[in-house]
Amino acid sequence: MGFLEYAPAPESRSILQLKDSYGLFIGGEFVEGRGGAFDTISPADESRIVSIAIGSDEDVDAAVAAARQAHTKVWSKMSGRDRGKYLFRIARLVQERARELAVAESLDNGKPIRESRDVDVPLVAAWFFYYAGWADKLDHAGVGANPQSLGVAGQVIPWNFPLLMLAWKVAPALAAGNTVVLKPAETTSLTALIFAEILQQADLPAGVVNIVTGAGATGASLVRHPDVNKVAFTGSTGVGRDIAKAVAGTGKSLTLELGGKAANIVFDDAPIEQAVEGIVNGIFFNQGHVCCAGSRLLVQESIHDEVIDRLKTRLSTLEATLKGAPWGTLVVTGEQLRVAIAPWTDEEWIVDGQRSFVLEPGQVSLLVKRRDGANWTQAATVETGSTVALALAPPPPPVVEPPKEPTPTVVVAPPEPKVEPTPPRPEPVKVVAPVERPLTPWIVAGTGAALIVLGTITFFVASSQVTSFPSNTPESALTGYRALVVTTYTGWGLGAAALAGGLVWGLVAGSAAPVSLVPSVGAHGEVSLSLCTRL
Repeated sequence: MGFLEYAPAPESRSILQLKDSYGLFIGGEFVEGRGGAFDTISPADESRIVSIAIGSDEDVDAAVAAARQAHTKVWSKMSGRDRGKYLFRIARLVQERARELAVAESLDNGKPIRESRDVDVPLVAAWFFYYAGWADKLDHAGVGANPQSLGVAGQVIPWNFPLLMLAWKVAPALAAGNTVVLKPAETTSLTALIFAEILQQADLPAGVVNIVTGAGATGASLVRHPDVNKVAFTGSTGVGRDIAKAVAGTGKSLTLELGGKAANIVFDDAPIEQAVEGIVNGIFFNQGHVCCAGSRLLVQESIHDEVIDRLKTRLSTLEATLKGAPWGTLVVTGEQLRVAIAPWTDEEWIVDGQRSFVLEPGQVSLLVKRRDGANWTQAATVETGSTVALALAPPPPPVVEPPKEPTPTVVVAPPEPKVEPTPPRPEPVKVVAPVERPLTPWIVAGTGAALIVLGTITFFVASSQVTSFPSNTPESALTGYRALVVTTYTGWGLGAAALAGGLVWGLVAGSAAPVSLVPSVGAHGEVSLSLCTRL
């Protein structure tokens, strides 16, 4: 990075260290798939991210066999306490790589980075932490004493919460002592493969978790595999019905999480503004791609009109673009126009500018993006179940202005600069002459100070002498000492008088020091001060 260049954004794509291609994660290692490969595409700009392997029936057999071996020999025999340690380790590694996982999720799935960063990835770590705590407490889970694991769990997850769905499926299965073969959605497999790298970092025993990527055929092969003990699926109601039929009579356990029609119920004692915000969040969160999205609204009759009016007002303020996303929502190429239907539960492609299709229940508006613009425009508002024919006009041709006649360029020569004569340099001029100050007062004051010093010395000499006299010294011997004391007091008195007199004299004469400051002006206008002393 050069000088004064911006560093990469914390959520930029540069934080990712992706491989060019990813294989299948079987037996603790990445292996080549035998069903070919496909490119996973960023929905923001339809650019290629990486190449991902497609699992064949043989690959599914290998993954289930690795899971069965790990369950029989290692995982089911391990204590709950030790299984919990592995789950704790996975949770911590998810936290350490949280920013990388969030960027990969938004890049591959298309959801705003703030949802991946602030919702999905933190919940993934929390989910593994939670089930790490449960791993050694299964006796208290309400299923009886000494519960036993089922065996191999085949799990198929959707694309709306790719990594979070993985955590919801994998963490409880591992805590209960099961091993896993996971098939992520083919459009959003990237974070599942990064999660496989986290499993390697955590030293999870080989075969405990296996990840087989691919489309619907791969998932169907996993669901129908005879050595799978439990099937867990999250997805559409139609596919859920097919899975229920496939596992009927096989003895497999089955969990289905399918689409529903969750209802918002508003009574007359509810705070209307808060209820409206809850309705909006319930249907538009994650662009409506939520299994329990609030697609129905039940309102008490007495407040029906008020709630509907406020809801219409609130919906009129929504924008069709995704705030917070570091990438654009859709980019259309060629002659194709992509259409998304609110509440974002379906997508259609329109070729050559025209196509008809039937809206499913719960969809109320049609949003179109033209190939020549970056903004969504509302094309139609329709009733539930009606048929809409789109006839989109091509973009207007660009306006080409005729070339203008060139304007002749006139160059005007600048005037000659005037040269002013340089004024002569002035000689330095003394502004204030030094003031003569008399030294006589200071001589008197100095003499007085000298007398005081002399008297002090005399006093100390006399004191040293008197202390050496014995107690029986005759009076005549002390005469000299008394003379010195008198001399001391006389010197102090005369010195003090001379010092005070000199100071008063000097002050009255108008000078506190025999010096003066002399200001002057130089040849170039500079001002200087000179210190003068009269000696």
